[in-house]
Amino acid sequence: MSCGRLLIVLAAVWSLSCLLQPAQAQTVDVDFDVALFVVDEFLDFSQAGAALAGSDNDGNGILEEDQLGMLSALLRNGVEPGCINASTISAIQAGFAANKVAVKQELIVNISGVGTVDIIESLGENDPVLGVALQNLLAGYMTIADTSTIAFVNEVGDTAVVSVLTGTSAENQIASVQDQINFTSSTFDTFGNAPSEPNYLGPAGNIDGDSESNLEEYLDGAIQKPREEWLTDNCMDASLRFTAIQGGG
Repeated sequence: MSCGRLLIVLAAVWSLSCLLQPAQAQTVDVDFDVALFVVDEFLDFSQAGAALAGSDNDGNGILEEDQLGMLSALLRNGVEPGCINASTISAIQAGFAANKVAVKQELIVNISGVGTVDIIESLGENDPVLGVALQNLLAGYMTIADTSTIAFVNEVGDTAVVSVLTGTSAENQIASVQDQINFTSSTFDTFGNAPSEPNYLGPAGNIDGDSESNLEEYLDGAIQKPREEWLTDNCMDASLRFTAIQGGG
């Protein structure tokens, strides 16, 4: 075989091997603190008794914003080399990407007299930041979810429907639209054991594979550690915190 022909064959084999390689999970930098703030403002969830930010709404012992901070570090590969299994990180990244698609699909509803409505797209047309924030936040919640998290996510979904339809001609259809939205573990990739998926991100999970669970490392005795310290203890770069600026006199 001539040298030129050999090169052509080798190039063809290399191209085919590239096509046959499994797709790699894509790293993304998601600021869940901003998403929490934006969605909190839109839903005015505090009027229902609890804010999204700064709360443990699912009651699993870890603030959702801190679990989401851990997820954010994993999504952007902010992890010390060799500390966390690379296949685990890739699975979580791929799961979050799939969950974003599933969230958008779950929030497509039918409204009598209007037709099919894509809630994420509709919100994005009026406020692009809000549409992206809600999609990222719900996908993040479902990625870290345990059973109690999923119950809370459905409450958020119901509240979103109220916020979208109140004051419109479809306000009398709020209940029927809420009935169309149902977040379940069977349609999402969950990593907090909801109810029997791999538990990497839940309180009983152990993302760094040491002798302590995520919750045990989160607490110093009975005292909650700052997020930055918790992430550092789990071999991760501490995610930046978003702080709402209060108006001053």
